[in-house]
Amino acid sequence: MISSSTLLFHSFDTEKAIKTLKSAGFDELDLCQVNGVAEHISPFIRDESGIEKLSSIINNYKVRITSFTVYPRYPVNYSHESFLITKEHLIKYFKLAGNLNVKYVVIPSGTRVGSDYWENELRLIKSRLEELSEYSGKCGTNLCLEVPHWHTFAETTKECGIFFENLDKSIFCAFDTSHAMIAGKNPKTIDEVARTIGYDRIKVIHFRDSVGMDISMTPGRGEIVFKNFVEKISKYKNVVYSLELEGIKSPKRKISELVFSKNYIGSLLEGKEKKSGSFVNYISRTKAYTRNEIGRIPVLINILRKGKKIYKRFTKEWIYDGKWTKHKFDVPEKIKMFRNPVSVGLSDNQSKKVVIVGSGGAGTYHSAGFTRLEGIKVTGVCDVNQDFADNLANKIGCKSYNSLYKMIEEQNPDLVSVCTREWQHYRPVMLALESGCDVFCEKILESRYELAREMVESSLLKNKILGVNYNYRFKPGISTLKKLFDEGIFGELFFIRLNIHAFSYNHGLDLVYLFGEPEWVSGYYENDDELRPFGNSDWGAFDEDILYCPSKNINVNVGYKNGGVFSVTSSYFYPTMAFIMHLDLTGSAGFATLSGIRAGNIVGKLSVYSDKIKTENHLSDFKCFSKGYEYCFSKSIEDFCGNWIKKKKPETDGNQGLKVIRLEKAICRSMRTGSIVRLNEID
Repeated sequence: MISSSTLLFHSFDTEKAIKTLKSAGFDELDLCQVNGVAEHISPFIRDESGIEKLSSIINNYKVRITSFTVYPRYPVNYSHESFLITKEHLIKYFKLAGNLNVKYVVIPSGTRVGSDYWENELRLIKSRLEELSEYSGKCGTNLCLEVPHWHTFAETTKECGIFFENLDKSIFCAFDTSHAMIAGKNPKTIDEVARTIGYDRIKVIHFRDSVGMDISMTPGRGEIVFKNFVEKISKYKNVVYSLELEGIKSPKRKISELVFSKNYIGSLLEGKEKKSGSFVNYISRTKAYTRNEIGRIPVLINILRKGKKIYKRFTKEWIYDGKWTKHKFDVPEKIKMFRNPVSVGLSDNQSKKVVIVGSGGAGTYHSAGFTRLEGIKVTGVCDVNQDFADNLANKIGCKSYNSLYKMIEEQNPDLVSVCTREWQHYRPVMLALESGCDVFCEKILESRYELAREMVESSLLKNKILGVNYNYRFKPGISTLKKLFDEGIFGELFFIRLNIHAFSYNHGLDLVYLFGEPEWVSGYYENDDELRPFGNSDWGAFDEDILYCPSKNINVNVGYKNGGVFSVTSSYFYPTMAFIMHLDLTGSAGFATLSGIRAGNIVGKLSVYSDKIKTENHLSDFKCFSKGYEYCFSKSIEDFCGNWIKKKKPETDGNQGLKVIRLEKAICRSMRTGSIVRLNEID
């Protein structure tokens, strides 16, 4: 029988989710617990009455729970000292599962680690996972690890095979088909991934389809070829077939997609595949995942973007420019970088080769920033999406790749610029360092602290430069304010107050270090992962204590060793076209206000009042080639390259990247404990 995960109805409480799925024709269910996203099990583990409450709901709707899928908000680290807490927590789920005759409890395989440490980590976590398996057995249920899964301990086909080869036979696999496609790098070969793990070890299947790297499609709507896999797995007994759909907004569409996928998987199990034609599938996908499908049509995206610009020329918007006013939106000026070459200290007969990994928005900014520098030549760009790489390479006039290994081997670059997503920095950075290249990496250095620390240690060991692109330091108002501060214009620092959009929150934490060395921090926030769609970020790929992009609100107070406080307030709900940041600085001899910074204007207005300077707008005569973000990107790259050429430490090097992550961790610890945290306590 085919079951459904309650993940699709994550916003519902447990009873409503069960009732909805029952009405859709599902008698067997997988209860989902993803902290902060789908809280369908945790309300029933808090006391003894929870078993009775959940049992009553199950009996009332006449459903059977085949499995629990239990994820903390982020993948757990079984080798960490926090394992005892993790174990105590999971045992509560094992006991609940045993009491309800739930056959399997699915948990993540663990935190992603670097390749150099993978086998050692396996030895560390093996005994702990087997300990958890023993507990689950005593409680009357079975332990399953969700493998493969992107950005967890067992991510690749090879890792999955070694993992289960070493684990005790009592530990089973929960097989996610869309992540298996990524592991196998081919939608036609998920059965090969399953064979590497061992079909006999697979007891739970989370069915999802994919189109390219979009891994949340309805089974039967995408590119994965399920036929061979289902044909082989159907020969084994006691296997749970669970539909794990997500990302669909319309309630009616959720039900129709569930029914479709149930019928589709059912037809495969009967050996009679019933799949809609490609055109019908495309229309259905577009209805269910409208934004995803539109995003795959570059021509339509360009039309919409141009239409939006034209529309804005004839409409007025609320703009925060020291005060809220309504006027026409000024479209950012076009990039003029290529017209004015900038010297970074290379002589006429010297040159440096740079390659770029990641051809999206950041990669485009980086390419423009590097190509305006004299003697710097971008010789290659790489992206998992070949079309993206080709498009950017054509603009620059260089070669495109979809393999970083091949690009480094062929181009032999001096510097690798890493512009992948935040949780995809580790591999390209480590490969570049191992290949003898220096690295300029987008912020945040990595989404996991241990991996970030390994990156910094590797750069030091290999005597290579590792820079991090904290480009807000190069906004005209910030760099000018820093210069005035260093000149003593404001006297002794009393406090700085920064209001900043959640998208720029991590930049805001870096700015803390511009004005002193932080000693302590306190923080409070209210967060909801569903309310912070930062470019479809995979929040499960971040450490639990790295917030990175707040949702509803956050307030942070940081105390400096030499006195003074830096206060940061942030929210996702600031409108970016109207507001990005506002900063006030007050000292014993004066104060300053930086306002009016928004998506279309990174210059803003800097008002200064002190004994030495009194100006309403200290930036009134400031000239720059663009008021868009290309300016601070290019100035950050220019500054990095100037130091790199001279073999000097960058302004924001790998160690600075670690400092910002430690500050993130201290803020989260303060939130958990309700107390002030000293930064020297964070390792």
